[in-house]
Amino acid sequence: MDEGAPPPAPDTQYYSILTGQPKGLVQHHDHKKGTNKPLIVDVLTLEVQVMNSDGYFEPIGLQILNFYTAKPQDAENDIYPFGAHDCRIWAYKVAEEENLPQPVMGTWSYGQLIVKENARSIETIEDGPVWWSDDLECWGVRDRFPPF
Repeated sequence: MDEGAPPPAPDTQYYSILTGQPKGLVQHHDHKKGTNKPLIVDVLTLEVQVMNSDGYFEPIGLQILNFYTAKPQDAENDIYPFGAHDCRIWAYKVAEEENLPQPVMGTWSYGQLIVKENARSIETIEDGPVWWSDDLECWGVRDRFPPF
């Protein structure tokens, strides 16, 4: 296998659904460990929130950074090549709405980052392991209940 060729994709079983309110998305350059090749990485911050609450207040506020490639590495064989792109659109949309003088959303906005079992990652110098966007899906959702 050539150095630039991606390893085989994992099966399509999913094991991890990371849910939270998008609190920001930035894109920056990392470097692949060992080769120092540049790599564009998206960093999506999800603030953990409880969905479908039982009515009791739950602790919120933990922000988790999720690192993944900005573009799929093997777009021809990717069943969902726009995963990273969709995350970016949803994070920006939520941020835009939250910054309006009178937010229009009547419900909480969430992001769900769904990661394949045995998701591939690239070891980077700056951020450590970074998921390949080929191995994730991103969904924007709104809870049907208004915020507390």
